[in-house]
Amino acid sequence: MAQPGVLRVYVNVPEEYSQATTTGLTADLTLAEFPGRTFTGNWCALRGHNYTTRTLLAEVDVNNPSGQLLSGAYAKSISRYLDASTYILR
Repeated sequence: MAQPGVLRVYVNVPEEYSQATTTGLTADLTLAEFPGRTFTGNWCALRGHNYTTRTLLAEVDVNNPSGQLLSGAYAKSISRYLDASTYILR
């Protein structure tokens, strides 16, 4: 069952940033569907390493009480770490 109140954003963090990625930090997301708007979430979980791509899978939870962000949308950028990359909202 989908719960649109909080969206999970899964981020593949490059190895060079993995040590700086810890739970509790704030993350700012931008989406092409909402130009000029920023949505704030929290890094809430580190899910493991992908040794093939040398990335860390991290989860950012974004409050979405109005339901305006839809599951399956793509974030354009996330915070200061990963600008100009693409991530999927779940």
